[in-house]
Amino acid sequence: MTVDTSDYDNDPSAAQDIVLDAGWVDIEGRAAFFCPKHAAVAQFPWKLIREAGHFSIADFARLHAAVYGQAVGDALGVPYEFQRRGTFACTGMVGHGTHNQPAGTWSDDTAMMLATLDSLAENGGRVNTDDMLAKYRAWAKSGEYTPDGTVFDIGNTTSHALATGRGGTDEYDNGNGSLMRILPLAFTDCSDDDIRRVSAITHAHRISTDICVRFIRIARILLHEGTAYSRTEVCKIANIPEDLRFCERRQIQSGGFVLDTMLSALWCLVNTDNYRDCVLEAVNLGGDTDTTAAVVGGLAGLLYGDAGNPWEEELRGTELLETLIAKAAINLPGLHPRSWEVETLRKAGKTARYAII
Repeated sequence: MTVDTSDYDNDPSAAQDIVLDAGWVDIEGRAAFFCPKHAAVAQFPWKLIREAGHFSIADFARLHAAVYGQAVGDALGVPYEFQRRGTFACTGMVGHGTHNQPAGTWSDDTAMMLATLDSLAENGGRVNTDDMLAKYRAWAKSGEYTPDGTVFDIGNTTSHALATGRGGTDEYDNGNGSLMRILPLAFTDCSDDDIRRVSAITHAHRISTDICVRFIRIARILLHEGTAYSRTEVCKIANIPEDLRFCERRQIQSGGFVLDTMLSALWCLVNTDNYRDCVLEAVNLGGDTDTTAAVVGGLAGLLYGDAGNPWEEELRGTELLETLIAKAAINLPGLHPRSWEVETLRKAGKTARYAII
């Protein structure tokens, strides 16, 4: 439906009612799509439509897919964490297992990623490490950014850093605890130094900070090029041989060392052509199953979108995800996608869960 905005300039609630009732609305050439299932974000549509410089529909769709991609990968891996490769077979979303959590529960990987996203949203896309630290502590102490307030699986380096306010600088402090939460920075124009500062909140050794920089560079390539991305370019940025794609499964290490996580995630990415196979491959590598699948799940979400993710509806805490994604869409500057991307998504818009342009 098309709306004459002159009737609603001073009545945001009326605009919200229209969007909720119609499901989509065309206001001054911008389309707003809204999913009534998630009433928690009902306060947002008018602001999304009216404010200049917000995310485009392409930005929004890819952020949505990336967040859900990481959360689903994480939740798939939670029941199998620390199990040896070949001793189990993950084929879908199940519960309990290692951490005895209900099916669809994400772990520290996604909780801290959401805290990063929330901080960026509240700071207009700028990196504020003090605010990020405060939000990470709110997660660890109070269960913020979790589906039900339950905190589990905090790494030793992260736990110590949150307690002391100092990221680990020892060579042995190179777990994957900063890599797993860094993805939202790909949706900003933050510098390499900014990325290093965000990593250093918990993991300050050069290996960890450099891996995070490389990861965001790769995420940005996928963000802008989609499935047309160059595997050669991705391997070059990651500083790994191009023949990673041809490595045998037995050569891939899937423990908690940050470089191993990066390599195993990219191996899964370049050896599959859809979201489902990518994250299942990651989980079935064993070891740090939730983090490997979370890291590559976010990248695969960027590549294949929501439509490629068969488990979104099986996640717990989706209202929280939707609220934080919408909050980010309001407050982060747009990514200015290519016109053909906008047109493609405009044509597909009515089938989207909800989006903006």
